Amino acid sequence: MSTMHDSTSLVKDEWTMYMEKAELYYLGDTVSVENIKKEMEVVLQSCLQKAKMGAQQWNNAQRSLLNLEEVNVASVHEIVREVSIVKAFLFAVVLAVFSADAKAHKIGFAPAPSPDRKLSAAVRRCSPQALSFEFWVR
Repeated sequence: MSTMHDSTSLVKDEWTMYMEKAELYYLGDTVSVENIKKEMEVVLQSCLQKAKMGAQQWNNAQRSLLNLEEVNVASVHEIVREVSIVKAFLFAVVLAVFSADAKAHKIGFAPAPSPDRKLSAAVRRCSPQALSFEFWVR
């Protein structure tokens, strides 16, 4: 009976040691898992913040491109308007030269009416100063 008691006592002691080690490993693993979860949460928050910042940068870039487009369209419209005015000016100069030449040579010259009212208005807006060469080469 003593051998059985010793054997049981030995198994019980080994079992107790095993359970204590298992409990220590379990606690250590639990702490490790918690630490990893916290680290993953920090990484996830950082990733989320960077994604929001990237989305904001894309929105800023889109707004910037739209503004640039508006400025460029306005610039092209201004250039076209200025070209139309210069074209009207040149038309008026050519018309004046042909009219003067026709009068000097007693040629019957009747310029065709301009089908473009804007062009006619632009020609009427040309001041005598604008008709001078010096005005355009300044």
